[in-house]
Amino acid sequence: GCEWLQLSSYRIKCRWRPNIPRGTAVPLVPNQNNPTAAADGSENTWNRVRATEMNHGMEMSIDGEENGEDKSKDEDCRMQVISGSDGHYVSVPNLCTPDYCIKIGLTLYKVQQSIYLLDFQKMTGDAFSFMTLCANIITELKTLSAASKQQQALAAAHAAQQLAAQQQQQHLEQQQRK
Repeated sequence: GCEWLQLSSYRIKCRWRPNIPRGTAVPLVPNQNNPTAAADGSENTWNRVRATEMNHGMEMSIDGEENGEDKSKDEDCRMQVISGSDGHYVSVPNLCTPDYCIKIGLTLYKVQQSIYLLDFQKMTGDAFSFMTLCANIITELKTLSAASKQQQALAAAHAAQQLAAQQQQQHLEQQQRK
């Protein structure tokens, strides 16, 4: 249910629309133009992605700020919260609309040999949805890791069986020569 944007080998952006059923979200960038920042730098990649998004109506701006829109003018249907010592109103986004999305950045760091750190950064969205998305990603990574370990164990067991069969065959051949 997420849309992914690869900025480099170690940096990814993710957009999740929790109010849209799985499988109905439009991909962030068409597969044939899937960008990476390997050769031309992240700024050129980001500009190329933005042009593709705008052509396909998939803008990944942060709450409309890049389009010059002010979505806070839509306060008639939103709850207002008084904030700060001066008592000014702060608009609260409607978390139930299909347009509501959470955007996060993920960065992978190598801490030690075979030890990695995945950094989650909230770009937009509320804290609870951010934590839910992070938990979903961590759960998927654990599932993939367990499946990978199980597959490695099966491969090791199969290799051990083949080695034992070869050794047994060699032993039988030596017995027959005598």
